Amino acid sequence: MASKKKSSSKKINAKKAKTVKKAPENRPADNTAVIRIVQFAVGLTALFLVFCFIFPGASGAVGRFIRTGLFGVFGVSAVLLPVLLILLAVFLKQIIDNGRLIYCFIWGS
Repeated sequence: MASKKKSSSKKINAKKAKTVKKAPENRPADNTAVIRIVQFAVGLTALFLVFCFIFPGASGAVGRFIRTGLFGVFGVSAVLLPVLLILLAVFLKQIIDNGRLIYCFIWGS
């Protein structure tokens, strides 16, 4: 009887060994569509800010409010905000691919 138990336990171990699943490989998610949408939104925001700074009367009450608010908070350097947003929109894909997104948000570079 002892020999029967050993052979049956070997069969069970052999079945368990065959059914072990391999862990799926960690593949980076394909976020290119989301990145493109974010780039487009940031670019449009930058263009709207440029429009607000150049034509404050033509941009309406909202444009004047945004312009005076940004000048009140940042001073003359508020003019650089659309430039920085355009640079972010252009280089966003590269920043994400290099894994520097968190670094850029923390240190601003």
